[in-house]
Amino acid sequence: MSVRTLLILRGAVAILMMVFAVMAFADGRTFVGVLLTAFVLTNLVLIVVLANRQTGFTWRFLGIFRARR
Repeated sequence: MSVRTLLILRGAVAILMMVFAVMAFADGRTFVGVLLTAFVLTNLVLIVVLANRQTGFTWRFLGIFRARR
């Protein structure tokens, strides 16, 4: 599984959990909304970390990646 796929899946999960968090806050379930918001923030941080590592790895081994495409 490539890093790009992981980024897309994590982004989709983050969007879905954000929708659930908004629904929980609107329904009056503050605790569940806070937990889901924390989950969304964790996913967003992991997306940023994965994107930065992919960029660093790509720049380090640029010749290898150009040869594959």
